[in-house]
Amino acid sequence: MTAITGMATSKSFKALRGTVARLGCVSVLALALLAPAGTVSAQGMFAPELTVNGLGITSYEISQRERMLEVLGTTEKNPRQAAIDALISDRLQVWEAKRMGLSVTDEEIQQGMEEFASRANLDAKKFLAAIGQEGVDAQTFRDFTKAGLLWRKVVRAQFGGRIAISELQVQRALSPTSQRGQTTRVLMSELIIPTEGHEQEAMQLAQQASSASAAQFADIASHVSASRSRENGGALDWMPVSNLPGPLRARILALKPGQTTGPIEIPNAVAVFRLRAIDENGPAQSGSQKVDYALYTLGAKGSEEAARRLAQVRAAHHTCDALYPLAQDLPASRLVRESGSPSSFPQDISVALSTLDPGETELLSQGGNTALLMLCSREVARQGEDGQIETPTAKSAQSGLENRQIQIQADGLLADLRDAAVITRP
Repeated sequence: MTAITGMATSKSFKALRGTVARLGCVSVLALALLAPAGTVSAQGMFAPELTVNGLGITSYEISQRERMLEVLGTTEKNPRQAAIDALISDRLQVWEAKRMGLSVTDEEIQQGMEEFASRANLDAKKFLAAIGQEGVDAQTFRDFTKAGLLWRKVVRAQFGGRIAISELQVQRALSPTSQRGQTTRVLMSELIIPTEGHEQEAMQLAQQASSASAAQFADIASHVSASRSRENGGALDWMPVSNLPGPLRARILALKPGQTTGPIEIPNAVAVFRLRAIDENGPAQSGSQKVDYALYTLGAKGSEEAARRLAQVRAAHHTCDALYPLAQDLPASRLVRESGSPSSFPQDISVALSTLDPGETELLSQGGNTALLMLCSREVARQGEDGQIETPTAKSAQSGLENRQIQIQADGLLADLRDAAVITRP
């Protein structure tokens, strides 16, 4: 077993392979090192197999690039053609950098090699030794790095100051709805039946709803559900499945469209959910989230106080901070603010929060009192390359949006260069 094969079984090198697979051979921004190139020293025995704008590509370079792609875990069905395409892109990137008068130093190349190798938790020396045992020579990796660094400079010079990201775009990027198309989302209907003093009747009605038709389910929900969705017969909008608490998520994903869960007991109520449709635009992910919510106890159920305080909330701005002045005359326990993973919240709160957007509210029954639940914010936590959960910030979201916009511009520039290129075979 060679060194690189052993390393490939490690978590760190698998992560590197995943990075290469995601970015592709000519990606710019995450590493911008994936288009090998440069000027492999011409030796008499290595005749050019093709030229790109006068820059030759030898058979040796093609075989080296092909081998490097294989070592890094390429999924291409035709690695040789992938190597040729990457080297053509490489030559175009180097040619454009030269035209613009851009260059990189030996120190920059060394830093770039260290950066790439660190993705496998190695330094450049150990990385070179590992791939060397798999038949990839050091100059190939150096040229690979050099071309990527040159292209990074081209892209920054061309587009770095021309990308403007609005605050609204940043806010949308931080919202879980930005994950649509990347993870599974579901279209459901819900029925939340209060149980206080009527446990047996509520359970019987929930069991009836579990086997009801779509029309019957909607009719029951519109008459008895404690959720605000009763106004729509219990129907909810599309939501990422990651919004749902873990146990409920598993039950929903086990359904087929048109099927209904059995009764699910939650504090002070019993719930039933009907799956209407599912959109699997990506793998169902655990979707770790950080949720911030406020729970405002309005008063005894049906009391004048509860009605008065609810009217005050509806007249105020729909933010959690706006609740504090409304509750300033009450004990601190009447307005509670919590932040964390939905799995750590009481089940009735966790279920209710799954359907809310920031600023939206839901009324809950809490020990004889009516409580208003408001979602303050919801942030999706993503898994970083080190396996740690990362919660995106406005700064990281803006950087990601800028990078994607620059990537689009860079891909367009590379396509234009390819269209205008003179590619010949001797």
